[in-house]
Order: sequence, then structure tokens, then C-alpha cells
Amino acid sequence: MSELRETRLEKGKALAALGQGPYGVRFQPSHRTAELQAAHADLPNGDERDLAVAVAGRVMTRRVMGKLAFFTLADETGPIQLYIEKATLADSMPEDPEAFAHITTLVDAGDWIGVQGTLRRTDRGELSVKVQGWQMLSKSLQPLPDKWHGLADVEKRYRQRYLDLIVSPATRETFRRRALAVSAMRRWLDERGFLEPTHGPLKPTTTPSTCRSPCASPPSCTSSAWWWGALSGSTSWGASSATRASALATTRSSPRSRCTRPTPTTAT
Repeated sequence: MSELRETRLEKGKALAALGQGPYGVRFQPSHRTAELQAAHADLPNGDERDLAVAVAGRVMTRRVMGKLAFFTLADETGPIQLYIEKATLADSMPEDPEAFAHITTLVDAGDWIGVQGTLRRTDRGELSVKVQGWQMLSKSLQPLPDKWHGLADVEKRYRQRYLDLIVSPATRETFRRRALAVSAMRRWLDERGFLEPTHGPLKPTTTPSTCRSPCASPPSCTSSAWWWGALSGSTSWGASSATRASALATTRSSPRSRCTRPTPTTAT
């Protein structure tokens, strides 16, 4: 176990001792971050707006400067800054006099938290939530990739897709558009009486999982017959039964379509 993971586990235990999780049961956000950014774009620099808001998301970055801290919180719609002031937390959370110390020392980048507060635009023009209360929702045990270079390892991007989705807005947008496109096609077919089968849309007659080591020869990927199994009333889409039967017979007769275990030899 890495030293960093061990440190975060200790922070999780400290949060549990404070009654802060480390895994929250319930938190109800009042707004999405993109909604706040759009609805309060007219707030002048340095001004505050007495509007109670509650937002939840993942802490992407954090900066602590004495009695003031700035966190970047991101939900599925985008980021927003958290303006955390020690005096404000002390007044709004009298039951926890060390609330500022707890949020700045026990919350790491990658954690999920929920905050309540009001809106404030900083002197530099950044719309922020002036935090008056906070709650740990999920403690992260692993750090996020470097904020400047992001996830530069292409292989890791594909092997750990969840990590790519966390740090890459472009990847999240690609997945979102794909989901919308698939949903639109499904609705179009549903409205015209098509039925969706329970098996996968593309079903191979042979798969790599049917032939694993030890094998003399793996199955031929080119000999697999792929077909589309969608039904609409009495009409069948995809290859005809004769075509599929012919492809299946060819696959089964192929010397590479089966795998054989090596025959054990007996020492004499």
C-alpha cells in the first residue's frame, strides 16, 4: 500500500471520528454549477448575492492561503470556485470551531463534497460559492493526475477510462453525445414497433473467451460470423438463416476455429 493511500485512509478515519463520513448518506444540491454560472453572470466583481445555494461535486484543485482557501469544485455540468473563509465557517458552524482546519487538512483533490453557502464574485471576476457549511460525500484514496499535464499516457487513458472521464471534459462530452445518439436511435426504432433483443447487438459465433491458454492454436477471428439480431413483428434483420448456418458450418470446420489442449507426455 502506498504511503499516499495510507495517509488518505488515516484522513478518512479522522473524518469518521468527526461524524463526517468518510462516505455521506445523503446530500441534496439546489443548483448545478452551470446553472449558477449562467444565471449570475451579471454579478459585479467584489459583490455578494444573498442567495442560499447548495452544490456537490469533486474537488479538482485546492489552494490554502492562511485564513482563506479556494477550492475548484466540478459536477457533471462544469466547475465553480469555493470561497472558504475561516471567520465565515466559524460563525455558521459553531458546533465545529475547527471547521476551517478540517476542510483544509482532511479534504484532498479527488474527494466528493457538498457545500452550502451564498454567492460571491471575487475581485478577479471568478463566481464563487462562499462556503457556510460542508459535508464529505466520498473520500478518494488515489490522487488525480497532474492538473497541468492531465492524463498524458495514452495507454492509461484507455485502460483506465474512468480516470480519463474525471480529468478530460472533451472525453466526457464525447461520451455524452454518444449516449444521446444511441438514445435517439433507440427511440426512433421503438416508435416504429421494433423490439430490442436481450442479447448483444453484435453476437459472434466464436469468441476469444471460448479458447484460452493452454491451446495449440487460437480461434480465427476472421472466421467468426457476426450478425445483427433485431426483430420487428415477423421480419428479421440481419443475415438469413441459411447464410448464418453456412458461416457457422465454415467456422466449425476451420482448423483454427477450435483449440486443443496439448497432449501430456509421460516420462519413461
